[in-house]
Amino acid sequence: MRESKKTEKITNKNELLKVIKYLEKGFNFNSPLSNRLFDLLLVNNRSLGFYGFVLYDNNLITGAILTPLQLIKFNQTKFEYVINLSSWYMNKELRGIEAINFAKYVLNSLKDFIITDYTPNKSASAIFKYLGFTTMDSASSLVSILGCIPSMKKKQFCIINKISYANFKSFTNTKFHLMSVQDINFNKIKLRNTEFIVAGLIKKRFKWHFMGLSFYLPIYKILWNSNDYEFSKNWKSIYFEILKTYKCLFIECDFKPSDMPLSWDSIFFKSKTNQQSNYLIRSGNKGEYIAPIGSELSIDLI
Repeated sequence: MRESKKTEKITNKNELLKVIKYLEKGFNFNSPLSNRLFDLLLVNNRSLGFYGFVLYDNNLITGAILTPLQLIKFNQTKFEYVINLSSWYMNKELRGIEAINFAKYVLNSLKDFIITDYTPNKSASAIFKYLGFTTMDSASSLVSILGCIPSMKKKQFCIINKISYANFKSFTNTKFHLMSVQDINFNKIKLRNTEFIVAGLIKKRFKWHFMGLSFYLPIYKILWNSNDYEFSKNWKSIYFEILKTYKCLFIECDFKPSDMPLSWDSIFFKSKTNQQSNYLIRSGNKGEYIAPIGSELSIDLI
């Protein structure tokens, strides 16, 4: 008797399009986001030859996960490919042992890659941790432009210049390579005694609750910086300049817990600092942290 269920790699555009349509219904994606995921995978995974994995039952899609190539890391001896797990969805009746078996198949197929997941839900997080993932050592800070008011009198010298991707690559080409940078902007930040590079993007919507009302406001998400120590130490000097440059009201950034800066609160907004991230990683390097640049978080609609 022919087995009705099978798991396969997504290897061509037509299969990818069918899977994204399936995910669109499962996650209630809007069309712009679906199109962006499709375009991201076509660009990022061109050299890999696959875009994710799909579970069929009698030729009907019953589960799928996308695997965009996040970045290629360089070290002295080899290239390391980092795969970002994105948009894992299973039909409700399969969210048990079938989901675990599907995840095992995917992870075994990706055994030669470093794997990240920056947006797992509770169920996916539990499964991936059971299968060997660990939580990255990072925490997030979310602050508003109103939190800058107490620091105005202590404002320090800070200049932010937008730079091209080509200039950005001159700082990072010995560390990693990105496949797609459509929504990302790059900045050279100069302080009195140091300078470094910051990459980020404007998220289209951030839901803020105030006095029983909900507002959707732009938020700037920091994806990567070239010097964790200097960036953390000078956080209060630069985040207002970033918000002003990109006309956002909020900014979010990830730090190592030991480097987490304090943030000022205002009567309108209490900053959220030292919130443990739910970023997951499977890597041979214990305690490794990989910034979310190049991942699905690099899409402004997510």
